Amino acid sequence: TKEDCQFNMGKFNPGQKLFALSIAVATVILGITGIFIWFPTFFPRIVVQLSLMLHGLMFVCALMFTVVHVYLGSVGNPGTLESMLWGNVTRTWAKHHHARWYKENFEKNR
Repeated sequence: TKEDCQFNMGKFNPGQKLFALSIAVATVILGITGIFIWFPTFFPRIVVQLSLMLHGLMFVCALMFTVVHVYLGSVGNPGTLESMLWGNVTRTWAKHHHARWYKENFEKNR
């Protein structure tokens, strides 16, 4: 059921986990391709050209993911920005966004 799925989700939802993973992969690829771009005379021309293309592609993808991340952390999910600014959320917000954490911290204390 939907509640079971949310309960097993943990503190971070699949979108947050996917964002972290994609940024980590992009960072590694940007680092590796950056080495080829910094020292173009040490590597075959095709490697440098592919690195330039992949480096640009990863930058654009990381930038798009970041824009979506900022949107979802502010306007896209009301209450999220306030939680980051002041560190407080309503119980309704917590139950909706972090059901497992909510259940572990509030429902067992009743």
